[in-house]
Amino acid sequence: MPAREGELGRKRELLEQGLLVLIRAGLADLVSSEGGLMYAATETGPTFIEVLEAPYVASLRERAAWALRHYASPAHARSVTHQIINRAATGSASEGAGHG
Repeated sequence: MPAREGELGRKRELLEQGLLVLIRAGLADLVSSEGGLMYAATETGPTFIEVLEAPYVASLRERAAWALRHYASPAHARSVTHQIINRAATGSASEGAGHG
């Protein structure tokens, strides 16, 4: 979320931890592509998701579909992330400048 730049570092840490769990379980893997290193579901990943029936899974599917629609391009996702980081850095620098 663009208005929540301060949460970016924490969310990144949680995302990395989640990815490690998926990799250890054999549900995701790190793959090399023209765009660099990316995470992808293994062959067992989608099968595992299909057997889950909790109400949370339906909302998770909706959020995953939204993320794919908005950030399917790795270049676009990187661009948005850089914008958030730059905005946070610029905001921090300008806030600190008046308190010297």
